[in-house]
Amino acid sequence: MGETLHRKNKVDINTEMQLVEQKSKQLAEQGCSEEETKHAMRDLGLKRAKLFGLPNTYAFTKVMGEMFLGHYRENMSIIPVDMVANAMIATAAEHFNDSGSHRVYHVASSYRNPIIYKQIANIMNRYFKKTPLLGRSGMPIVPKDLVLLSTMAMFRLYMGLRFKLPLQMLGLLSITFPSQFGDKYQHHNRKFKMAMRLVKIYEPYLLFKGIFDDKNLETLRIKNEAKERNDIPGSSPKCIDWEDYFINTHIPGLVTHVLNK
Repeated sequence: MGETLHRKNKVDINTEMQLVEQKSKQLAEQGCSEEETKHAMRDLGLKRAKLFGLPNTYAFTKVMGEMFLGHYRENMSIIPVDMVANAMIATAAEHFNDSGSHRVYHVASSYRNPIIYKQIANIMNRYFKKTPLLGRSGMPIVPKDLVLLSTMAMFRLYMGLRFKLPLQMLGLLSITFPSQFGDKYQHHNRKFKMAMRLVKIYEPYLLFKGIFDDKNLETLRIKNEAKERNDIPGSSPKCIDWEDYFINTHIPGLVTHVLNK
C-alpha cells in the first residue's frame, strides 16, 4: 500500500501531513501573505509528488485516496475514484457482500473509443463558427484555429518567439518609460507566468500517451448482460458519439456555466 512509480519510496500519509503542518507554521511565522502561502504550499506538494515519481499533486492525492481505500475497504462498498454514477452503482452492487475485495474500476474511453485533442479542437472550432459568442461590442467573435504542439520543446520554442521575446522587449521599454509601459508590462508578465505555471501543472496530461484499461468494468458489463440485467446502462464508451456529445451537451453546458458566473 502506498507504492508509487518510484517503488523504493512509499507514501506515508502521516509524514506528509506533518510536513504540511510544519511548512504552514513556518510560512505563518515568516509573515507570508495568503497568495505567497498558496504558491509555497503548491510548490511543496509538487516537490513531494515528484519525489515519488508522480507528475503533480492531483496524482499524489489520488495515491493517498487509494491508500485509504485499501485500509478501510472492509467498511466500504464503492470505489472513490472518478466514475460515472451508473458504474458506481453497478460496482457497489457487485461487491456489496465482498468485504475482502480491493478492485479498481476504470471508466475510460481511451481503449475502446479514444478521442484526441485535435478532434476536440476541430469540433469546438466548428461549433463556435456556427454559434458564435458575442464580444463587448455586440459583434460575433470569430474563432481562430488552435495551435496544437506535440512536444514541450516545440511549445517552449513557440512561446519564446510568440510571447516571451516581445514581452522582454516590452520590459525594456517599461524601464525606459515606466509611466507609459510599466503597467502594461506587469499585466502581460503576470498573464505569461500564469500560463506557464498552468502548463507545468497539466503537462503530464496534455502529452500523456497512456491508455486506461477498463477491462474490469467491461467484464462486469458482460457478466450482467449474461444475467439479462441492465445494471450499467450507457457505461460502455463504445456508445459515445463524441461529436454529438461535444456539440449538443459539453460545449453548450460549458458556455452556460461561464456566462452565468
